[in-house]
Amino acid sequence: MTKSKTGSQGITGIAKRGDIYWARFRCNNKLIQQSLHTSNLRVARRKLKELRATTAQQFTSIDTSGQVNSQWHQTKGEALRYIKQHVSAKQYEEYVHSATLFHTICAPHCIGDLNEGSILLFVESRRKQVQPKTINKQVGNLLNLFKVARQLRLHDLPQPHYQRLKHTPGKERRALTVEEIGKLLKATERPQERLMWLTALKTGMRAGEFTGLKWRDLRKDHIALQAKGTKSRRYREIPLPCDFIKQLRQHREHPEYVFVNTAGNPWRNNLLTRFYVRCKAAGINDGKPGGSVDIHSLRVTFVTQAIEAGCDPRSVQEIVGHSTVELTLKIYTKSTDASKRRVSERLPY
Repeated sequence: MTKSKTGSQGITGIAKRGDIYWARFRCNNKLIQQSLHTSNLRVARRKLKELRATTAQQFTSIDTSGQVNSQWHQTKGEALRYIKQHVSAKQYEEYVHSATLFHTICAPHCIGDLNEGSILLFVESRRKQVQPKTINKQVGNLLNLFKVARQLRLHDLPQPHYQRLKHTPGKERRALTVEEIGKLLKATERPQERLMWLTALKTGMRAGEFTGLKWRDLRKDHIALQAKGTKSRRYREIPLPCDFIKQLRQHREHPEYVFVNTAGNPWRNNLLTRFYVRCKAAGINDGKPGGSVDIHSLRVTFVTQAIEAGCDPRSVQEIVGHSTVELTLKIYTKSTDASKRRVSERLPY
């Protein structure tokens, strides 16, 4: 980290690590060192100012016994109890999930922490993990929670300004053909990685679900997917042949996780890059950034192949964890429509 008495470009309290600005200052004789999550100096200065203010308020909210003021926790709890009475169970779960994420990322302790800077920090952190549409929904939940708190006069919470992120329509993702599946598996030399692609193709699990799969989740003839590891936050059981589960156990490389990379660590951000490398080796032209084949195509392939094989759509819906059977059929319809268009486009006349 670049350090100086006056920080980066003569600004006290700012240091730089690579292209990212960091806050570095003292408050009550305690060193505060935190990433500002931006490479823009103007934005960094604004975030530093907000961080100094919230840090100072946190120190003043500590009582003589050393316990942190729990205003935020009390306000959040009462507001969520009110919301629970006026929304569906699913919507309530989304509110709780958004509030939990906000607490994990921004760690608010007092009401002074709930400002535009904390919302901006939440958005920047979530952009690395989910789509703009999901972020807009989660921030909307948080702003509604603040609004309820004001209406109930729990606290005069601020009303942070939030400019919704632009959501670009998703690319037309397609399923892999049986021939392409064979090529993908053949291009994957490492047995455990090949089993990972097969697991996705046999179960329709999302990338985050099969990369986070643990040995304790494997049963004799199915996968017991825990609620906290799923997008819907619901427990579900996924059938899997006994022989295939035995194969997975035979290639165990980690004490906790079923699938790990060549370094022996759980798969993270490098998974998609590895998938594109395999697609290129297999000659799958659409398997590239911006193409119609990506990790999620394995899930689409499962849905498509299962329904074309005559499986009950309701059963497929339960296996993949969709909220409605209509969503499952919509994915199948979009996939088959794309295949039909490719046929007409390849005609020589």
